[in-house]
Amino acid sequence: MMLGNIRHSGFEHTIRTNTPAVCDDPRLTEQETKSINAEFSAFYNWWLESDLIPLSFKDGMLAVELNIEAEHPDDPSVILNTKLDLAAVDSHDMVYLLDWKSGKTNTSQTFVDHSDQLSFMEVVLEPYLKGLGIKQVDRLGIVESKAPTKMRKEAKVIGPIWSYRRSPQQINDLLSKALAIADRIRRQEFFMTSRYAFNSPCNMCDYAKLCQSAKAAQSYNNRDGVEIPIGIMD
Repeated sequence: MMLGNIRHSGFEHTIRTNTPAVCDDPRLTEQETKSINAEFSAFYNWWLESDLIPLSFKDGMLAVELNIEAEHPDDPSVILNTKLDLAAVDSHDMVYLLDWKSGKTNTSQTFVDHSDQLSFMEVVLEPYLKGLGIKQVDRLGIVESKAPTKMRKEAKVIGPIWSYRRSPQQINDLLSKALAIADRIRRQEFFMTSRYAFNSPCNMCDYAKLCQSAKAAQSYNNRDGVEIPIGIMD
């Protein structure tokens, strides 16, 4: 997660400034730093050739690493929330949603065509687009950043791997799924600890503020009575 956050910060820097990012994080080894900087250089070159300009909302906020939310169209009490990696427009006024991926696993076309994450981005972003006089998102895509390896001496950027905007049936299925998940949350039917680690403290849980039974306001009781104070994992 730390390396992923560093990558995202570097990509964001390049998109906002049109300059290459440089990593000098003291938590990384010399080899990790060299590898990350190679990815930053490859991403910078890809960005300069992409023909993309970040969308800018009326308040001046660029659609880069931006949290956005919208009411569910069938139940305004349910708020759909997502974080955009990038919403951009090209020289032909086509509107694109892009998500960054990194790691050894290659993204498939099937994944891009059916990713709930990209679908949510489209659904939540389009009300914002209407405020700019833009009708809709035209394409969804994923860009992969690949670090150098023993076999591949240089970092590279793959993509975008494009998909068309979601069909009405895909959107209806997604919105129905969101209502089902919201109903389960209301019934307290969710794991009381986060998905990131076994036996995680409650303050790492995405549902801590909604939970009616965990000791999120005090401390998390580990086995054998060992207590981990709130904040120790922050």
